[in-house]
Amino acid sequence: MDHPIKTRKWWAAAFIRALKTFAQTVVALVGVDAIGIAQVDWVGILSAAALALVLSFLTSIGGLPEVSDDGTDDYQGKHVTPKVTPPKEWADDIQAETVKAEDIYIPYHVN
Repeated sequence: MDHPIKTRKWWAAAFIRALKTFAQTVVALVGVDAIGIAQVDWVGILSAAALALVLSFLTSIGGLPEVSDDGTDDYQGKHVTPKVTPPKEWADDIQAETVKAEDIYIPYHVN
Protein backbone atom coordinates (compact mmCIF):
# COMPACT_ATOMS: atom_id res chain seq x y z
CA MET A 1 0.00 0.00 0.00
CA ASP A 2 1.32 3.42 -0.92
CA HIS A 3 1.95 6.13 1.65
CA PRO A 4 -0.79 8.80 1.59
CA ILE A 5 1.91 11.43 0.91
CA LYS A 6 1.33 10.68 -2.77
CA THR A 7 -2.23 11.98 -2.62
CA ARG A 8 -3.46 15.50 -3.17
CA LYS A 9 -5.57 15.22 -0.02
CA TRP A 10 -2.47 14.61 2.12
CA TRP A 11 -0.64 17.62 0.65
CA ALA A 12 -3.67 19.86 1.24
CA ALA A 13 -4.00 18.70 4.87
CA ALA A 14 -0.24 19.01 5.51
CA PHE A 15 -0.14 22.48 3.94
CA ILE A 16 -3.06 23.74 6.07
CA ARG A 17 -1.48 22.29 9.20
CA ALA A 18 1.94 23.83 8.37
CA LEU A 19 0.38 27.21 7.57
CA LYS A 20 -1.46 27.22 10.90
CA THR A 21 1.79 26.33 12.68
CA PHE A 22 3.58 29.17 10.87
CA ALA A 23 0.88 31.70 11.85
CA GLN A 24 0.77 30.52 15.47
CA THR A 25 4.55 30.83 15.74
CA VAL A 26 4.51 34.38 14.34
CA VAL A 27 1.72 35.43 16.71
CA ALA A 28 3.46 33.87 19.71
CA LEU A 29 6.84 35.42 18.98
CA VAL A 30 5.51 38.88 18.08
CA GLY A 31 3.64 38.91 21.39
CA VAL A 32 6.84 38.12 23.29
CA ASP A 33 9.36 40.12 21.27
CA ALA A 34 8.42 43.78 21.57
CA ILE A 35 5.82 46.34 22.51
CA GLY A 36 5.69 48.31 19.26
CA ILE A 37 5.57 47.00 15.69
CA ALA A 38 8.76 48.88 14.80
CA GLN A 39 10.66 47.08 17.58
CA VAL A 40 9.82 43.58 16.34
CA ASP A 41 12.72 41.52 14.98
CA TRP A 42 10.85 40.40 11.84
CA VAL A 43 13.80 38.49 10.37
CA GLY A 44 14.21 36.40 13.51
CA ILE A 45 10.49 35.81 13.89
CA LEU A 46 9.95 34.81 10.25
CA SER A 47 13.03 32.58 10.43
CA ALA A 48 11.67 30.75 13.47
CA ALA A 49 8.21 30.50 11.88
CA ALA A 50 9.72 29.09 8.66
CA LEU A 51 11.54 26.46 10.71
CA ALA A 52 8.26 25.59 12.45
CA LEU A 53 6.60 25.25 9.02
CA VAL A 54 9.28 22.83 7.81
CA LEU A 55 9.10 20.82 11.03
CA SER A 56 5.32 20.65 10.69
CA PHE A 57 5.67 19.12 7.21
CA LEU A 58 8.24 16.63 8.47
CA THR A 59 6.00 15.68 11.38
CA SER A 60 3.09 15.20 8.99
CA ILE A 61 5.05 12.50 7.16
CA GLY A 62 4.52 10.37 10.26
CA GLY A 63 0.79 10.59 9.70
CA LEU A 64 -2.10 12.98 9.63
CA PRO A 65 -5.35 12.22 11.44
CA GLU A 66 -7.20 14.03 8.64
CA VAL A 67 -6.05 11.50 6.02
CA SER A 68 -6.12 7.73 6.51
CA ASP A 69 -3.31 5.39 5.45
CA ASP A 70 -5.07 4.54 2.19
CA GLY A 71 -5.41 8.22 1.24
CA THR A 72 -9.16 8.43 1.75
CA ASP A 73 -10.76 11.08 3.90
CA ASP A 74 -12.23 9.14 6.80
CA TYR A 75 -11.57 11.85 9.38
CA GLN A 76 -14.82 13.32 10.68
CA GLY A 77 -13.33 15.97 12.97
CA LYS A 78 -14.08 13.93 16.07
CA HIS A 79 -11.63 12.76 18.66
CA VAL A 80 -12.62 9.53 20.32
CA THR A 81 -11.38 9.00 23.84
CA PRO A 82 -10.80 5.30 24.40
CA LYS A 83 -12.23 3.69 27.49
CA VAL A 84 -9.48 2.67 29.85
CA THR A 85 -10.27 -0.03 32.35
CA PRO A 86 -7.71 -0.65 35.09
CA PRO A 87 -6.61 -4.24 35.67
CA LYS A 88 -8.71 -6.23 38.14
CA GLU A 89 -5.70 -6.46 40.48
CA TRP A 90 -5.93 -2.71 41.02
CA ALA A 91 -9.60 -2.80 42.06
CA ASP A 92 -8.81 -3.08 45.77
CA ASP A 93 -6.39 -0.13 45.62
CA ILE A 94 -8.80 2.15 43.77
CA GLN A 95 -11.55 3.49 45.98
CA ALA A 96 -14.03 6.03 44.76
CA GLU A 97 -14.76 8.71 47.32
CA THR A 98 -17.61 11.15 47.30
CA VAL A 99 -16.54 14.65 48.25
CA LYS A 100 -19.19 16.91 49.71
CA ALA A 101 -19.19 20.61 48.86
CA GLU A 102 -18.98 21.55 52.54
CA ASP A 103 -15.76 19.54 52.88
CA ILE A 104 -13.96 21.74 50.34
CA TYR A 105 -12.28 24.85 51.75
CA ILE A 106 -11.83 27.66 49.26
CA PRO A 107 -10.18 30.71 50.80
CA TYR A 108 -11.47 34.04 49.57
CA HIS A 109 -11.14 37.67 50.57
CA VAL A 110 -14.07 40.04 50.83
CA ASN A 111 -13.37 43.78 50.87
